[in-house]
Amino acid sequence: MIGNEKAQEAQSARAVFWGICEYREALRRMDEAQRDRRDGAIPDTIFYLEHEPVITHGRATPTEHLHRTDHGIPTFEVPRGGLATYHGPGQLVGYPIINLANRTGGRRADIHDYLRALERALVSFLRDECQLAAGTRKGLTGVWIEDAANPRKIASIGVSARRWVTAHGFALNINPDLGAFRAIVPCGLEGDPMTSVENEFALAGRAFAARPMKDVAGELHRFVCAALREQGWGGETRES
Repeated sequence: MIGNEKAQEAQSARAVFWGICEYREALRRMDEAQRDRRDGAIPDTIFYLEHEPVITHGRATPTEHLHRTDHGIPTFEVPRGGLATYHGPGQLVGYPIINLANRTGGRRADIHDYLRALERALVSFLRDECQLAAGTRKGLTGVWIEDAANPRKIASIGVSARRWVTAHGFALNINPDLGAFRAIVPCGLEGDPMTSVENEFALAGRAFAARPMKDVAGELHRFVCAALREQGWGGETRES
């Protein structure tokens, strides 16, 4: 687990760090955790990890968005929202396994409110911890660096839910190989460049110092929990 016991008690979900994980194995573990959460065997949990290089895509992804180059990266179709994206070392992936039915204030489970909470968490983390001009774009899911002339996507989100328990999640580019995104049309955004914290630091003439991804995950977790609590998840709960 990430952080000490007292810190965990203050959070709305526990945090578990998997390290670098092959995609098929991560998918198996995530599916198992989702079943356990539906059965009440585990509390709300967010798994943080890095993937070995892989391209994933939802069922609605057009074939022309894939295999643009002979990249040799494994490709998987997965049951989540969103189109094609790349995962690899240097990218922090979060898989929240959250029971959205456990919501306070008389508010109903809502996948759109959940998506917006994840966006706010990532935006706040990038602004407060990285001093980057992060924001969202109307009609699109994910997080961008705000630049009217040249918006750059820095985090992607694609989720699913079964009986209101979530799976899949978000991917934040810290210092991955951005060239790998050229193998696909990332998130269906032709010509929309992907970026990373490292790249944005370089563009601003700032020094980037790589840190253990577990430490970055621990910092981000505070923002994710705060955004979930704001929407009524992580307070007093009821089991569905």
